[in-house]
Amino acid sequence: GTLDNRAVESEGWGGNPFEHDAGHEGDCMIAGWALAKGTGDDDGFTLTVQVNGTDRVRTEVLPPEKPNVFTPFELFFPHAPGPLNVSFLLSAGQHRKDRGVPVESYSLHHVTMRCRGSAFKYSFTLNDTMAEVSWGRKTRMQLRAETDAILTAASVSTEERFADCPEECRSGEFSDAVPCLGSVFTWSKRRCTYSDYISWYVEKGYAIDCRRCNENDMVAKEREVASKALSEADFAKWYSLLQEVLTAPDDPGYLRQSQSGCTISTAGFNNNTVLRATYF
Repeated sequence: GTLDNRAVESEGWGGNPFEHDAGHEGDCMIAGWALAKGTGDDDGFTLTVQVNGTDRVRTEVLPPEKPNVFTPFELFFPHAPGPLNVSFLLSAGQHRKDRGVPVESYSLHHVTMRCRGSAFKYSFTLNDTMAEVSWGRKTRMQLRAETDAILTAASVSTEERFADCPEECRSGEFSDAVPCLGSVFTWSKRRCTYSDYISWYVEKGYAIDCRRCNENDMVAKEREVASKALSEADFAKWYSLLQEVLTAPDDPGYLRQSQSGCTISTAGFNNNTVLRATYF
């Protein structure tokens, strides 16, 4: 689960970050690799590593031109007795989505701390469950609970926002957050199609129309319902929260891909969100 300075270098790994530079023989080092998957039009993420709250390294991780080309990073800091906490901050820019599904993904690989002279070695990757993970802000689910509470207090059913978005478009492999945006065939509720013949399929009874499940239409419907039911003050509060819902991240994801692997996958990002994973 860890690599040291005997690791084999390859084109994909882009060199070995675990070499102790001259002048740092007595220091601790943290090193590893980061990877952003996406297209050439995506902006990847910024990785910042903090030691006891101080930025030690900041690296731009862009989607590579070739698949699985990793970005190495390393940092050094003096070894001293006392508490130590290390934070990994993954900052997304424009976290592009296609039909509600993220196009980009971010991961960390073989991230290890090693202190020369003390025989200390620690794999952050293998201890993924020890990290305290947060966005530093409320998630979409938490904010949605607050908007729903305002509507419920005014005797408005929260299901009214789905009046133009059938349940079949939001169940099975789909959800309220990521519905089908095309159509769902009546004989296979698992399949979402974006065919040019959706109107014909729906007219013949072969499919259920999900095109009104897009975010703009859903927000317009919800705003229409809320504006009729809420007082001016409650509507202002509700609408402010709704704007936060649209830009908020989902539950933070920070998890090793397999029990024996050394890759941490992350999830839950929205535009301009920062995932913080801190080891104490």
